[in-house]
Amino acid sequence: MEIKPEKIFDTTTEEYFYPDLDPWLSRAKEQGAQRGRENLPAEDSDQIEDFEQEFKMKLNARAQKGREAMKNHLADLERELGYVESPDDLETRKHDAIQIRKDAETKLELKAQEAHSELSTRASKIGESRNAMRDFRSKANLTRVAEYTSRRSSLIYITVFFIIELFLNASLLAGVNPWGLVGSVMFMVLISAVNICVLALCLGGLARSCNHISATKRFGAWVVVVIVINFGILFNTLVGYFRDDMQAIIGDLSIDVFSLGQNTLARFNENMSNLQPFAFESFQSLMLALVGFLFFMVASWKWYQRDDAYPGYGKLDRNLMKREEEYRKLHQKHCDELYQSSSENIKKLKDIRHKLEINKAKHEEIVKRGNKIVSESPMRQRILQDHLDTVIQAYRTANIDVRTTPQPPVFKEKLVIDEKIFEKSLEFNPSDAANLTEIMEDVHQCILDLQEALDKYLKQLQPLKSIESTPPDLES
Repeated sequence: MEIKPEKIFDTTTEEYFYPDLDPWLSRAKEQGAQRGRENLPAEDSDQIEDFEQEFKMKLNARAQKGREAMKNHLADLERELGYVESPDDLETRKHDAIQIRKDAETKLELKAQEAHSELSTRASKIGESRNAMRDFRSKANLTRVAEYTSRRSSLIYITVFFIIELFLNASLLAGVNPWGLVGSVMFMVLISAVNICVLALCLGGLARSCNHISATKRFGAWVVVVIVINFGILFNTLVGYFRDDMQAIIGDLSIDVFSLGQNTLARFNENMSNLQPFAFESFQSLMLALVGFLFFMVASWKWYQRDDAYPGYGKLDRNLMKREEEYRKLHQKHCDELYQSSSENIKKLKDIRHKLEINKAKHEEIVKRGNKIVSESPMRQRILQDHLDTVIQAYRTANIDVRTTPQPPVFKEKLVIDEKIFEKSLEFNPSDAANLTEIMEDVHQCILDLQEALDKYLKQLQPLKSIESTPPDLES
């Protein structure tokens, strides 16, 4: 009976195949009984049977081929370990990791120096702004923070007022402008712009100057405020007179705007001399003057609310906040750049470490497979001996059961597998993984060193809160 050699040991799955005993047992029983009926071997025979000798030789040959196959496979595993990570490869990886760390630390140092220099300049400017704020508040006896929370909403209100006045002007000027649509639009825009964007803006700023700590400046501001208010009254009164004059010349395109303006001034001067400055010729003209003055005053209040009540205080505070915000953004930008620079190199180091971890796991897996093959060798010897005992016992039992003479003494002898086959243990001498582990630890240390360098340089970049804080004499 042939036993296929390829079924002894599979180098792919590392599985050992034992012989199929059924054909042998069937043959053992058949030949044992046949020889027993002939009372063979003779009762005084001391020679083992040909069948027993054949099966023992077949089993020894199979065991020998299996041992050779496993020996060759173990040698292949040792060579494979050499391919996993050679000493030269390990040294190269170690050198690469150290070089990456050195280059990264140098780059971090240069970036940190540049960032520190730029932040120091910005910090100096913040210090200048804070000193200026401190001096300003000291001179103005201010103990509160600047208040201009309605700055954005006030501008929205002013814009709405401008649009509303445009529509009201349009309704009050409807049908009285001799220069058509373009002239009407220009006139409406001019009235609203002067009232809201010029006079109201001036009055709002001057009203803040009335809160100045200096009595002289307060007095001067109040004088100018009165002048601006009177100018607003004068402007809107003249607008009303101008409307009267336009209504009087509807359809007469021969009169230009300058002649009409001279007529308006002449009529206003005449009424002023008669102490009747508001003697308008139509109700619509009076409403036009009142609407203009009303929006001028309301818009002035909103212009006043766009900044702190004390002149110049809000501007100083905004300048300080702007510089502090610029510092925050610059600090964050440099921190991100340092982090990004280190992250890229840390990723490279982690990739090297990951490859080493994969190779270490592969090394351990190969060693485990090889040791398993070696450790199972005694078990395979016992199983083969059991197979030999089973088949020989079946042959002898079948022989004894049918013979009429006593069994020969040789049947009491135990046949054993050739001990020389298993005399020498399978050799598996895997390379030590200590170097691989050592290099992994070196790469990990490079990662820790780089992270430590990043933390050190980040701490050198002062955040805004670490700079001198806002003067303590401010009200909370």
